[in-house]
Amino acid sequence: MILIKDLKKIAAQLKAERSIELEDLVGAIEKSMVAAYARNYGQVEGVRAVLNAETGECRIIATKAIVATVEDEETEISSQQVKDDGLLGSVGDTVDMDVTPESFGRVAIQAAKNVILQMINESEKAYVYDKFKEKIGQLVNGVVQRVEGMNYLINLGDVEATLTRRDQIPGETLHSGDHVRVYLSDITLTNRGPILRISRSCPEFLVELFKLEVPEIKDKNIIEIKAIARDAGMRSKVAVHSNHDDVGAVGTCVGHMGTRIQNILKALSNEEKVDILNWSSDPIAFISNSMKPATVSQVLITSSEQKTAIVVVAQDQLSLAIGKKGVNVRLAVRLTGWKIDILSEEKYAEEKDSLAVEAMDNSLSARLESEKPSGSASLADNIRAELDSNQNDDDDDDDDDNALSQLAHMYGFEPNDFVAELAKRSVTVNVTQPLDRATIATIRAAFDQEDKAYVVDKDSTGDN
Repeated sequence: MILIKDLKKIAAQLKAERSIELEDLVGAIEKSMVAAYARNYGQVEGVRAVLNAETGECRIIATKAIVATVEDEETEISSQQVKDDGLLGSVGDTVDMDVTPESFGRVAIQAAKNVILQMINESEKAYVYDKFKEKIGQLVNGVVQRVEGMNYLINLGDVEATLTRRDQIPGETLHSGDHVRVYLSDITLTNRGPILRISRSCPEFLVELFKLEVPEIKDKNIIEIKAIARDAGMRSKVAVHSNHDDVGAVGTCVGHMGTRIQNILKALSNEEKVDILNWSSDPIAFISNSMKPATVSQVLITSSEQKTAIVVVAQDQLSLAIGKKGVNVRLAVRLTGWKIDILSEEKYAEEKDSLAVEAMDNSLSARLESEKPSGSASLADNIRAELDSNQNDDDDDDDDDNALSQLAHMYGFEPNDFVAELAKRSVTVNVTQPLDRATIATIRAAFDQEDKAYVVDKDSTGDN
């Protein structure tokens, strides 16, 4: 009999440190005992090890066939020997015999040790693989272990993964000890162990951040992310849609006082801007929304089959529509799936007679998708409540001087641009005088949509 001391204690330690189950450890030891026996005696056929996990006792058992005349002593036993040993069985049967040696040689012991270590390593690899395979498509938390050239080695707890340069957010610098979130995109089991593919630059990373911060997206399915386009480190566009009439998609994602979007921006750890806008099944409305923060004058569909469109903007909006290094229009193309050409109003006036147009809409109100007032999480509702509160307290209160600015930000405009937009809607305001209740009501009536696109960056606040 072979006695393995403190087996249960060793098993508990391996389970705590390496997540090795007792059954796997017992299997590894039994296999190693057979390997050690074979090293000394050269017999494997019909030999097995039996380990008692409670006591640590291990025995080597050989199954032999009962025959009248023995030709192979390693696999056969005579019926007379069976009788002399007090065993049960007759010719043609098999019998289990205890062939445990008193000791193993040094070489055999080393062979047994190698088998145990190999089994433990294989079990650990399988455990890590199964654990992280379930997390593919999710965010995982890690710590920057060290910097390796242009790459970062991230410790994810049970395994380390390399954040390559192409999967990093451009312009982001991490340091040893930094806590980071990464998106697990894939895992492969190799002879060296599981290899994890992680990323912080992919669009899915931003989607998972939204799910983390906006429970209406992850748990309640009230809001859906319909499309996303990302140029990591520069700008991202997220098209959202509400499945609930009383919930505004954009305002809910922004959060009260901008808390939700600010948490997302902090997780990005750089100056990347995020545009949250309303998705629409109407391509004209969707293309118009996708051009935010630029104000669109007109959208023209030139080919529905080839998905090509022309966006017309004022001259002072042209650079904003194109964006730095073309990032805004490039993201709009990815987001909508339409090929978009941008023309200034002057250029369009010169070429409009030669353009083949399938569909167009000159009305900004008609282009933008109508939505009912958003719920309590809506930024527009928060601003409206503040305006109403100011008016109810005192119609002549000085806070009314800020009403125009607040309304401008509510509908996604800078104050000067908002005055020009109101003029297009036949609403005239005197910017030198506080807005009265009747004028505010007229402005609200001129807009049939609560939340258009809301553009935020790290310096923005939710009540702007």
